Amino acid sequence: MNAEEIMDWEERIYDLKREIAQRDTKAMDTLTDGLLDALEARYEAMRDAELARLDESRKGWEAWRDSNVAAIQAQIDALDELTETEDREAQKAEKLRKITSLEQQLVYEQDEYNRAKLQQQLETARKAYDDLVKKFDRADQKDALRDQIKAVEQQADEIVYEPGGDSSQTVIEMRWFSRYEGV
Repeated sequence: MNAEEIMDWEERIYDLKREIAQRDTKAMDTLTDGLLDALEARYEAMRDAELARLDESRKGWEAWRDSNVAAIQAQIDALDELTETEDREAQKAEKLRKITSLEQQLVYEQDEYNRAKLQQQLETARKAYDDLVKKFDRADQKDALRDQIKAVEQQADEIVYEPGGDSSQTVIEMRWFSRYEGV
């Protein structure tokens, strides 16, 4: 072998080593990319699972908070209603005491002028009592009507919204069309 052949062989060996190095570099890059993709997918899955767990926990805490707030609010409302009822009864009792007092005074009064004044005061007191009772009755009627509004709204919400709480145009349309299918 002469020098030219040796050089030719060395060039081939060099080119072959270079091709092997490039192939190894590509294989290593492919392997590294695959590992990075796998790790990224694994960490994303772990993150998504953790976020889902945290979201579920948050929903649980919100439900707990809402139920406790609703229970406390119900107690407050009951106390307000009790106070209002007691105030009403006290006002009615005061008016009735005044009427009773005037009636007793009228029975024992001898002077006609004073009897006329007491009779006038008695009529005014009875009118004030009747007006108070009417006012309370109207307030009770308004409360009953507000309760009816809440019931209507709740019924409408149950019909319009799915049990999960999500509004769905498809569900609404299906319910609408099912009502009129037989018509």
